Amino acid sequence: MPTLRQCNCKLLLDNLKLKNINMDWSELIPTLVKTPITVYKNRKIIQHWWIKLLAQIDYGDTDIVILGRPSVGKTILSKCLHGQAPKFNYKTPDTSQSIETEALNFGDWTKLVRVIPGQTDNKQRDIGLEEAFHKSESLEGIIYVVDWGYSEPRDLILKNSFISDKGFDTIQKFRDFNLKNEVEDIKNVCEQIKVAYSNGKAPKWIIIAVNKVDLFYDRINDAQKYYSINFQSQFTDEINKLINSVGALNIKCHTVPMCVWQKDFEWNGQVQKTNLGGKDIEFGLSLNFIESIAKLSK
Repeated sequence: MPTLRQCNCKLLLDNLKLKNINMDWSELIPTLVKTPITVYKNRKIIQHWWIKLLAQIDYGDTDIVILGRPSVGKTILSKCLHGQAPKFNYKTPDTSQSIETEALNFGDWTKLVRVIPGQTDNKQRDIGLEEAFHKSESLEGIIYVVDWGYSEPRDLILKNSFISDKGFDTIQKFRDFNLKNEVEDIKNVCEQIKVAYSNGKAPKWIIIAVNKVDLFYDRINDAQKYYSINFQSQFTDEINKLINSVGALNIKCHTVPMCVWQKDFEWNGQVQKTNLGGKDIEFGLSLNFIESIAKLSK
């Protein structure tokens, strides 16, 4: 018999099933506040529903690949989805240099989630992309993580170089630089997906996970318009080119807000404060994210 906690979590997931997936994010966030999620402080319940979700996907050995530029939060997202929530004294990991693989077990079922490094000059990234798009027979979906330009280098020397040598001395200048490179990265990923489709190997869905919404909660609808395929931007132009190329029936794309770790963004003395409003909303966003994957996987 399911526990009270499991029943309550199931109720929350049901409440998060939106009639219109294109609703404004500013309307989505309050619904998360209204749902009874304060009793779900233990993030391990996410692992339960994540495993349950994957076990229900009757595609055999399913692979889900997590992509995105460096420092957008791919590794932390992966850890949270596996129930390994950051603690109060959590230290942000160094930029990943190698492919990270997580195995999820449910009875006799094992599912693999691979996190691929974001550095374009990283050989491990090339190996991961080649395996995912051109060799894998079981790739189901892609989680592409973005953060609206708030990707801070974790190497202090590199950070200082951006400020002193390249002149990115304000948050806005550095965000513009990141967003430009992000467009180039998603363009490269989309081109590889097109080639994979021509070879009969390609994912069935893409989720654009807009991470770090705690840094732009007051402008969350602007971020939605930048990343959602229902609006036009340099980023969405690349996604829509892909959809037009392979066909909307062959690949689905959803854009969802995320926040896996609330933290201020500091750059050259300027500070963008986190303002999401608490762990309850952060947790609700994670469950909504899982629900989005469930819808795409049906």
